[in-house]
Amino acid sequence: METVVRPTAGGQGLVVLLAEPDRLVLGYHAGYEAHVVRQLRELPKSHPYPATGVALTWQPRYFSTPEEFDAARPDPATAISRGGRSAWAFLPLNTAGQTLGTLVIGYRDAREFDPDERANLMAFARTSAQALQRALLHQAQLSIATALQRALLPAALPTLDGARHAVRYLPWTQGAVEGGQGGG
Repeated sequence: METVVRPTAGGQGLVVLLAEPDRLVLGYHAGYEAHVVRQLRELPKSHPYPATGVALTWQPRYFSTPEEFDAARPDPATAISRGGRSAWAFLPLNTAGQTLGTLVIGYRDAREFDPDERANLMAFARTSAQALQRALLHQAQLSIATALQRALLPAALPTLDGARHAVRYLPWTQGAVEGGQGGG
């Protein structure tokens, strides 16, 4: 397996769980087994998986061994599989007073998370949260612009006796100015 997060985090698996009002939903994954990914698609915030607690408290959690991780998931019926991982960093994705979710980095080998590594991982999580917030804001702006432009379109075209006509809608795109026309 190829390393997914380098060099800052050094993990071999990465999961981004996005916060919704009552749950965490899988936003991105790399390097994790399919059965683990299926288990992480949607988690109620009441689920005992460490990522939910991190999203609620904004406090990171580190598990240096499989035994530590297993102890954090006491109920086998609801436990999320550890897959091929032996250590984990669960990091809050929060910025500007907003919880965006949890970043989970899995490591193939057991490891200690010394204070310097923990500080680096938290800096990585903060940078990731800021980038994620910008991406979500950009996506929301695109959705609003498209909805506004569609609302301006007539429901039906007028009938013109003796004329043939066609209409093509070109949605707003990046770099456009108001009215849908490109600058330049």
